[in-house]
Amino acid sequence: LGVNRLIEMCCCDRRNLGTNLGVGGWCKAMRRGKRADTIALRLREPKTHKFHSRDHLLKIMWHEMSHITHGNHSAVFYALMEEIGRHYELIISRGRRIIDMDGFPIGGGQSLGGTR
Repeated sequence: LGVNRLIEMCCCDRRNLGTNLGVGGWCKAMRRGKRADTIALRLREPKTHKFHSRDHLLKIMWHEMSHITHGNHSAVFYALMEEIGRHYELIISRGRRIIDMDGFPIGGGQSLGGTR
């Protein structure tokens, strides 16, 4: 699975989401099953602008990654979401670090500061 762009959704922006500020993200797939043009994640809580927990954000990311392959919320969609989560946990449990495309480790380090 590949993603061209990963962007932050403004936590207070209702555009393209109607009135549902509970939406955690969205995925715009390019070729079903292969790649997403864009995945957007809502990193912060509406009004307070506090960052969501890492676990919360990972689950949203796995959810949106599953949409690359499966458009609807079917049993196979949720099975893929669980598989992505298990794969991530396996990598972490073996003490391996996940790196970005520039070779920098993802995870660990310091928490981001609080406000906008």
